Amino acid sequence: MEEEDGYKNRRQVRAIGMGQRNKKTLVWSNVPAQMTRPIFPWKGDSAENLNFPDPAISYFKRLVDNSMISDIANQTNLHSTQKDPHKLIDVSKSEIEQFISTLLFMSIYGLPCTEMYWGSETRISQVADVMSRNRWQAIKTNIHLNDNSTSDRTTDKLFKLRPFIDSLSNNLQ
Repeated sequence: MEEEDGYKNRRQVRAIGMGQRNKKTLVWSNVPAQMTRPIFPWKGDSAENLNFPDPAISYFKRLVDNSMISDIANQTNLHSTQKDPHKLIDVSKSEIEQFISTLLFMSIYGLPCTEMYWGSETRISQVADVMSRNRWQAIKTNIHLNDNSTSDRTTDKLFKLRPFIDSLSNNLQ
C-alpha cells in the first residue's frame, strides 16, 4: 500500500487530543538491530608483564572463600527441599561458583533480559557454555544464604544475608 508521496514505510502519527492540523509524519526504516555488543580482545600487556602477585580469582576467593560457597550450596539445597521435596535441584559447590561467575559477567555485559544470553541471535558463549538456561534459572529461583525457618526476622532486618555478611566481614579483616 503506497501513500501519495511514494514511500511504502511511511506512517502518520497524531498526538492524542490534537486536531488534524498538528499531524506529524514519521518515516520508519527497516534497519537491522544489533542486539549484542562484541567482546573485544584484550590489547594491553599480559598479566605476567604487569607483575600481579596473584590472578584476579585469588582476590575473589579471599573475600568469598570455599566455606561460604559451601554454605550457599547447602542453604540452597535446604530451601529447595523445604519448597518442594519432590523437585530437588541438588546444587553443588562448583555450580554455585559458576552461577556467581555468570552473574558477574552478566552485570558487566548488560543485556536487558537474562534469557537473551542463551537466545539463538543473542547467545553469549561465556554464559551459555557454562550452564544451561533452565539450570541457571532453577538455581536463581532457589538460591538462599540462610535458613528461613531458624532466623530471627524481628530483630535483624538482614537476616537472609547475615551469614554471608558475617563471613565476608571476617574475610575483610
